[in-house]
Amino acid sequence: MVLKVLERPGKPPLLVTGSKDTTVRSWDLSTGESRVVCTCSTKVLSMDITTIEGITYVIVGCRDPKPLMYNFDTGKLVRAFSGTSAGGSGEGHYDAIWDMCVEEGFLYTASKDTNVKQWNIHNGHLVASFEGHQDSVRSVGFWEGIMYTASCENKILNWNLEEGHPIYNYA
Repeated sequence: MVLKVLERPGKPPLLVTGSKDTTVRSWDLSTGESRVVCTCSTKVLSMDITTIEGITYVIVGCRDPKPLMYNFDTGKLVRAFSGTSAGGSGEGHYDAIWDMCVEEGFLYTASKDTNVKQWNIHNGHLVASFEGHQDSVRSVGFWEGIMYTASCENKILNWNLEEGHPIYNYA
């Protein structure tokens, strides 16, 4: 199961969960009631929540290697992030997405296929691929504009985003 907290101005926060039963649910902390936000085709392994132009979206990573973006309020699928695009680079993931985060208008996904991908959050196209791990990448996160990734090989890398290569290896 994966968990995020959705803070809402003037309202109680919601817990948002994704699970092996393929659903994403929101839980009202003041009442304990839940509602199904969306249902995926396979179990939910990762997710993040973002707001674009006043609309809240939940982005889900599953065993299916394409990240999926749903409208949080309606549950409708907005887009499946695609591999190649004009001006983009490479292909999407070919295995499960273990973790993801939204940073500065981009979605970053960490995968069992040993790669991290950068996607344009607005059109769903692949922007860049980051290769440097030898085993499944389990985590991706940012601190002060620097991307950090952690893999099953017990290695943490931080990245030069413009050049697409690791800066430092914390092994």
